[in-house]
Amino acid sequence: MGNVNDETTGPACIGPDADLRLADLRGTSLRDRDLRRAVLDHADLSGADLSGADLREASLQGTTLREATLRGTLLGHARMALADLRDADISDARAPGADMRMTDFQRVNARMALLEFADLRSANVRGADLSGACLQHADLALATITNANIAEAILDRARFWGADLRLSYLTHASATGAVFDCADLGVARLQFADLQGASLRDAVLSSADLTGANLHRANCTGTLWTDARILDTQGVPPGVTGTRP
Repeated sequence: MGNVNDETTGPACIGPDADLRLADLRGTSLRDRDLRRAVLDHADLSGADLSGADLREASLQGTTLREATLRGTLLGHARMALADLRDADISDARAPGADMRMTDFQRVNARMALLEFADLRSANVRGADLSGACLQHADLALATITNANIAEAILDRARFWGADLRLSYLTHASATGAVFDCADLGVARLQFADLQGASLRDAVLSSADLTGANLHRANCTGTLWTDARILDTQGVPPGVTGTRP
Protein backbone atom coordinates (compact mmCIF):
# COMPACT_ATOMS: atom_id res chain seq x y z
CA MET A 1 0.00 0.00 0.00
CA GLY A 2 2.86 2.41 0.81
CA ASN A 3 2.36 5.96 2.05
CA VAL A 4 -1.28 7.03 2.31
CA ASN A 5 -0.72 10.71 2.99
CA ASP A 6 -2.01 12.10 -0.31
CA GLU A 7 -5.31 13.62 -1.46
CA THR A 8 -6.90 10.45 -2.81
CA THR A 9 -5.79 7.86 -0.30
CA GLY A 10 -4.96 9.98 2.75
CA PRO A 11 -6.41 9.65 6.25
CA ALA A 12 -9.67 11.37 5.28
CA CYS A 13 -10.44 8.48 2.91
CA ILE A 14 -9.80 5.76 5.47
CA GLY A 15 -12.96 4.01 6.64
CA PRO A 16 -14.68 0.66 7.17
CA ASP A 17 -13.29 -2.31 5.22
CA ALA A 18 -10.29 -0.25 4.04
CA ASP A 19 -7.31 -2.23 2.77
CA LEU A 20 -4.27 -0.62 4.41
CA ARG A 21 -1.83 -3.50 4.43
CA LEU A 22 1.79 -2.29 4.71
CA ALA A 23 0.58 1.34 4.89
CA ASP A 24 2.80 4.01 6.41
CA LEU A 25 0.55 5.76 8.94
CA ARG A 26 3.18 6.89 11.39
CA GLY A 27 1.94 9.75 13.55
CA THR A 28 -1.42 9.87 11.76
CA SER A 29 -4.52 11.02 13.65
CA LEU A 30 -7.40 8.59 13.24
CA ARG A 31 -9.32 9.65 16.32
CA ASP A 32 -12.91 8.41 16.46
CA ARG A 33 -12.58 6.96 12.95
CA ASP A 34 -14.81 4.06 11.88
CA LEU A 35 -12.32 1.36 10.85
CA ARG A 36 -14.46 -1.70 11.35
CA ARG A 37 -13.12 -4.74 9.47
CA ALA A 38 -10.22 -2.68 8.06
CA VAL A 39 -7.10 -4.63 7.08
CA LEU A 40 -3.98 -3.05 8.56
CA ASP A 41 -1.69 -6.07 8.53
CA HIS A 42 1.99 -5.09 8.82
CA ALA A 43 1.12 -1.39 8.61
CA ASP A 44 3.22 1.11 10.57
CA LEU A 45 1.08 3.10 13.02
CA SER A 46 3.91 4.14 15.33
CA GLY A 47 2.86 7.18 17.33
CA ALA A 48 -0.56 7.28 15.65
CA ASP A 49 -3.64 8.50 17.53
CA LEU A 50 -6.49 5.98 17.36
CA SER A 51 -8.31 7.18 20.46
CA GLY A 52 -12.00 6.31 20.30
CA ALA A 53 -11.63 4.64 16.90
CA ASP A 54 -13.79 1.65 16.02
CA LEU A 55 -11.52 -1.24 15.01
CA ARG A 56 -13.90 -4.06 15.76
CA GLU A 57 -13.13 -7.16 13.67
CA ALA A 58 -10.22 -5.31 12.06
CA SER A 59 -7.02 -7.14 11.15
CA LEU A 60 -3.81 -5.75 12.64
CA GLN A 61 -1.61 -8.83 12.38
CA GLY A 62 2.05 -7.93 12.61
CA THR A 63 1.12 -4.23 12.77
CA THR A 64 3.50 -1.77 14.43
CA LEU A 65 1.71 0.36 17.05
CA ARG A 66 4.68 1.48 19.12
CA GLU A 67 3.86 4.51 21.28
CA ALA A 68 0.45 4.71 19.60
CA THR A 69 -2.56 6.06 21.50
CA LEU A 70 -5.63 3.80 21.59
CA ARG A 71 -7.47 5.22 24.59
CA GLY A 72 -11.06 4.01 24.56
CA THR A 73 -10.55 2.30 21.18
CA LEU A 74 -12.98 -0.48 20.24
CA LEU A 75 -11.03 -3.63 19.36
CA GLY A 76 -13.63 -6.34 19.87
CA HIS A 77 -12.61 -9.54 18.03
CA ALA A 78 -9.77 -7.72 16.28
CA ARG A 79 -6.97 -9.93 14.92
CA MET A 80 -3.75 -8.60 16.39
CA ALA A 81 -1.39 -11.58 16.50
CA LEU A 82 2.29 -10.56 16.50
CA ALA A 83 1.45 -6.84 16.70
CA ASP A 84 4.01 -4.53 18.33
CA LEU A 85 2.37 -2.31 20.97
CA ARG A 86 5.43 -1.45 23.02
CA ASP A 87 4.90 1.72 25.07
CA ALA A 88 1.41 2.19 23.59
CA ASP A 89 -1.56 3.57 25.54
CA ILE A 90 -4.62 1.30 25.36
CA SER A 91 -6.19 2.46 28.61
CA ASP A 92 -9.97 2.05 28.64
CA ALA A 93 -9.83 0.20 25.31
CA ARG A 94 -12.51 -2.42 24.71
CA ALA A 95 -11.10 -5.61 23.17
CA PRO A 96 -13.34 -8.56 24.11
CA GLY A 97 -12.42 -11.71 22.24
CA ALA A 98 -9.45 -10.09 20.48
CA ASP A 99 -6.73 -12.34 19.09
CA MET A 100 -3.51 -10.99 20.63
CA ARG A 101 -1.34 -14.07 20.49
CA MET A 102 2.40 -13.36 20.68
CA THR A 103 1.71 -9.63 20.78
CA ASP A 104 4.41 -7.39 22.28
CA PHE A 105 2.77 -5.46 25.14
CA GLN A 106 5.94 -4.37 26.90
CA ARG A 107 5.36 -1.29 29.06
CA VAL A 108 1.85 -0.82 27.66
CA ASN A 109 -0.58 1.35 29.59
CA ALA A 110 -3.68 -0.85 29.69
CA ARG A 111 -5.28 0.56 32.82
CA MET A 112 -9.00 -0.22 33.01
CA ALA A 113 -8.91 -1.95 29.59
CA LEU A 114 -11.54 -4.59 28.86
CA LEU A 115 -9.83 -7.74 27.59
CA GLU A 116 -12.29 -10.45 28.58
CA PHE A 117 -12.05 -13.63 26.50
CA ALA A 118 -8.99 -12.15 24.73
CA ASP A 119 -6.34 -14.59 23.49
CA LEU A 120 -2.96 -13.44 24.82
CA ARG A 121 -1.12 -16.73 24.64
CA SER A 122 2.67 -16.28 24.54
CA ALA A 123 2.28 -12.48 24.63
CA ASN A 124 5.06 -10.35 26.10
CA VAL A 125 3.44 -8.22 28.81
CA ARG A 126 6.66 -7.38 30.66
CA GLY A 127 6.42 -4.15 32.66
CA ALA A 128 2.87 -3.38 31.47
CA ASP A 129 0.26 -1.58 33.57
CA LEU A 130 -2.97 -3.61 33.63
CA SER A 131 -4.24 -2.22 36.90
CA GLY A 132 -8.02 -2.35 37.10
CA ALA A 133 -8.26 -4.12 33.73
CA CYS A 134 -10.85 -6.83 33.08
CA LEU A 135 -9.30 -10.09 31.88
CA GLN A 136 -12.12 -12.47 32.74
CA HIS A 137 -11.78 -15.74 30.82
CA ALA A 138 -8.73 -14.38 28.96
CA ASP A 139 -6.04 -16.87 27.91
CA LEU A 140 -2.50 -15.84 28.91
CA ALA A 141 -0.91 -19.29 28.76
CA LEU A 142 2.89 -19.11 28.42
CA ALA A 143 2.78 -15.31 28.49
CA THR A 144 5.66 -13.30 29.95
CA ILE A 145 4.13 -10.97 32.55
CA THR A 146 7.16 -10.15 34.69
CA ASN A 147 7.23 -6.94 36.71
CA ALA A 148 3.73 -6.05 35.51
CA ASN A 149 1.11 -4.15 37.48
CA ILE A 150 -2.12 -6.18 37.59
CA ALA A 151 -3.36 -4.71 40.86
CA GLU A 152 -7.15 -4.66 41.33
CA ALA A 153 -7.62 -6.35 37.97
CA ILE A 154 -10.48 -8.79 37.32
CA LEU A 155 -8.89 -12.12 36.40
CA ASP A 156 -11.75 -14.48 37.20
CA ARG A 157 -11.41 -17.77 35.29
CA ALA A 158 -8.49 -16.40 33.28
CA ARG A 159 -5.85 -18.92 32.19
CA PHE A 160 -2.20 -18.34 33.14
CA TRP A 161 -0.90 -21.86 32.46
CA GLY A 162 2.91 -21.80 32.40
CA ALA A 163 3.00 -17.99 32.48
CA ASP A 164 5.93 -16.07 33.97
CA LEU A 165 4.52 -13.67 36.57
CA ARG A 166 7.65 -13.10 38.62
CA LEU A 167 7.84 -9.76 40.42
CA SER A 168 4.34 -8.81 39.26
CA TYR A 169 1.81 -6.96 41.40
CA LEU A 170 -1.58 -8.65 41.80
CA THR A 171 -2.63 -6.90 45.00
CA HIS A 172 -6.41 -6.88 45.51
CA ALA A 173 -6.88 -8.69 42.18
CA SER A 174 -9.92 -10.93 41.77
CA ALA A 175 -8.78 -14.27 40.33
CA THR A 176 -11.53 -16.67 41.39
CA GLY A 177 -11.39 -19.88 39.41
CA ALA A 178 -8.29 -18.71 37.51
CA VAL A 179 -5.74 -21.27 36.32
CA PHE A 180 -2.12 -20.71 37.35
CA ASP A 181 -0.95 -24.29 36.80
CA CYS A 182 2.84 -24.45 36.25
CA ALA A 183 3.04 -20.64 36.44
CA ASP A 184 5.98 -18.88 38.09
CA LEU A 185 4.75 -16.36 40.68
CA GLY A 186 8.07 -16.04 42.43
CA VAL A 187 8.39 -12.79 44.42
CA ALA A 188 4.95 -11.73 43.13
CA ARG A 189 2.81 -9.43 45.29
CA LEU A 190 -0.55 -11.09 45.92
CA GLN A 191 -1.63 -9.22 49.02
CA PHE A 192 -5.39 -9.47 49.55
CA ALA A 193 -5.88 -11.17 46.18
CA ASP A 194 -9.02 -13.32 45.86
CA LEU A 195 -7.87 -16.73 44.63
CA GLN A 196 -10.89 -18.74 45.72
CA GLY A 197 -11.28 -21.87 43.63
CA ALA A 198 -8.15 -21.07 41.61
CA SER A 199 -5.84 -23.82 40.37
CA LEU A 200 -2.19 -23.47 41.38
CA ARG A 201 -1.01 -26.97 40.59
CA ASP A 202 2.78 -27.12 40.32
CA ALA A 203 2.95 -23.32 40.47
CA VAL A 204 5.92 -21.53 42.03
CA LEU A 205 5.11 -19.12 44.88
CA SER A 206 8.63 -18.84 46.25
CA SER A 207 9.07 -15.57 48.18
CA ALA A 208 5.63 -14.39 47.00
CA ASP A 209 3.65 -12.19 49.38
CA LEU A 210 0.15 -13.59 49.99
CA THR A 211 -0.66 -11.49 53.04
CA GLY A 212 -4.43 -11.40 53.46
CA ALA A 213 -5.05 -13.41 50.27
CA ASN A 214 -7.99 -15.83 50.03
CA LEU A 215 -7.12 -19.36 48.86
CA HIS A 216 -10.30 -21.17 49.92
CA ARG A 217 -11.00 -24.19 47.66
CA ALA A 218 -7.85 -23.48 45.62
CA ASN A 219 -6.03 -26.49 44.19
CA CYS A 220 -2.46 -26.21 45.46
CA THR A 221 -1.23 -29.69 44.54
CA GLY A 222 2.52 -29.56 43.96
CA THR A 223 2.73 -25.81 44.64
CA LEU A 224 6.16 -24.58 45.76
CA TRP A 225 5.84 -22.30 48.82
CA THR A 226 9.49 -21.68 49.73
CA ASP A 227 9.71 -18.48 51.82
CA ALA A 228 6.22 -17.38 50.73
CA ARG A 229 4.68 -14.81 53.10
CA ILE A 230 1.31 -16.13 54.35
CA LEU A 231 0.40 -13.74 57.13
CA ASP A 232 -3.41 -13.78 57.61
CA THR A 233 -3.75 -15.77 54.39
CA GLN A 234 -7.01 -17.72 54.24
CA GLY A 235 -7.32 -21.31 53.00
CA VAL A 236 -3.62 -22.20 53.14
CA PRO A 237 -3.27 -26.00 52.74
CA PRO A 238 -2.39 -27.97 55.90
CA GLY A 239 1.33 -28.36 56.45
CA VAL A 240 2.32 -25.23 54.53
CA THR A 241 4.43 -22.97 56.71
CA GLY A 242 5.94 -20.36 54.42
CA THR A 243 7.04 -17.24 56.28
CA ARG A 244 4.90 -16.16 59.20
CA PRO A 245 6.29 -13.13 61.03
